[in-house]
Amino acid sequence: MKHMHMSHNGQGVAPLLINQPLTDTDIFTLQDAFLDNGFHYIQVKDVDAGRALIETFLYSLGTYHFIGCLTVAQQALNSTITDVQLELFGAHTYGKRCGDLEEFFIEQFYYDFLWIEACHELQATAWYDAFKQKIVELNLNQHIPIIILSYEEK
Repeated sequence: MKHMHMSHNGQGVAPLLINQPLTDTDIFTLQDAFLDNGFHYIQVKDVDAGRALIETFLYSLGTYHFIGCLTVAQQALNSTITDVQLELFGAHTYGKRCGDLEEFFIEQFYYDFLWIEACHELQATAWYDAFKQKIVELNLNQHIPIIILSYEEK
């Protein structure tokens, strides 16, 4: 049985258990996360399950036109989705320090939807916490939905 845990604000709210196949209630709950601005936390089995969920909702809703994904996963993203890590660093390794995050957010961050694949490797980078903090400082989380995917321990 596949399942997902979801929390709307990450502030100590008990995660909501969502089983596959999705029920009507699950769909409405997830729909709210995809349409409401702010941070939304979802736990899935792995990167593939997370991407399948995200892409299904994004393409079903048809609402967003500038979609970004912050990831360090090796799997390529769909061609309609911008790899934010590549925008930040170009071809450089994801472990490299980011130069000016504020400049990136002001000059290059044009997304109307963002998801973050918060695997252990991404969370261990020197710049990940600063990236999230800059989102809050610039109030970007008040203007777009930001889904943060985490993964079950193996």
